[in-house]
Amino acid sequence: MQKVVGAGLPQPTLAKASTDTSQSLEDLGITYERGDGRKQKTQFAVISVETAAIRINLNGAATTAVGHLWQPGEAFVLEGLGECQYAEIISAAAGVHATLQITPEF
Repeated sequence: MQKVVGAGLPQPTLAKASTDTSQSLEDLGITYERGDGRKQKTQFAVISVETAAIRINLNGAATTAVGHLWQPGEAFVLEGLGECQYAEIISAAAGVHATLQITPEF
């Protein structure tokens, strides 16, 4: 994996769950609060899919029919502020939620 120029420092990997509602990284709780209380946006993220399929749309809301389909055991990278800010993830099948391992950089 080649990293985008200017990515921050890797943070601890977080386990999150997909849902039946399209969610951004921020919706999933992937945020970093600086010492001055300001939130810093994710610049790069490695996401591994476990237990169930998901869909990801790189520019807006994902649905069970719209977005790239990722199966358990697959991983993908979001690079740059735009992809990290606008990408949204949803469970590929209603009621069947995936565990996601997310390693962000801020």
